[in-house]
Amino acid sequence: MDRVQALQQEACHAAEAGSFKDAISKLREAVAIQPAYAVLHELLAQCLSEDEQDAQAHAAAVAATQLDPQWAEGWLTSARMARNCGLLLEAASAYKACLELDSRQEAALRELPEVEELLIRQLARRVGVPGLRVQQHAGGRYGPGCVVWDSGIVLAKYLIQEWGQDKLQGKQVLELGSGTGVQ
Repeated sequence: MDRVQALQQEACHAAEAGSFKDAISKLREAVAIQPAYAVLHELLAQCLSEDEQDAQAHAAAVAATQLDPQWAEGWLTSARMARNCGLLLEAASAYKACLELDSRQEAALRELPEVEELLIRQLARRVGVPGLRVQQHAGGRYGPGCVVWDSGIVLAKYLIQEWGQDKLQGKQVLELGSGTGVQ
């Protein structure tokens, strides 16, 4: 057994015993020896998350997906770490990348709708209308045209300011590109 495998095994035992700092130390040593091994970065992300080091966990998970973009489990971990950091749009995109690779990934199928709901609530708060319902398809095969951009939020705030929330209550609005190309 080579040194990297031994460190990985020791890290897994440490994590299973709840000693995440020890696991993190061993995984960092393994990553220093073999930095192009995505599994090490993904394991490191999980241990860092358990140790409440969310930003570092996110960075490790992103590294795993960059090293192996065809690994669904890596995208799932990346999605979870992005969610933990409050990066909801990135989390939704990572869940969708996971599902494009493995459409039966139960955790991603369960967690993606939760993140999409959080995104909708976040947008409603930004606009200032708590009950606002927004439909968007963040990331994935739809591209940038199916995301509520800041210009759409500005438009919504303008409509509320000019017409008042009462006049807009109960109305459905279809926003088709609110000026991303306007100069």
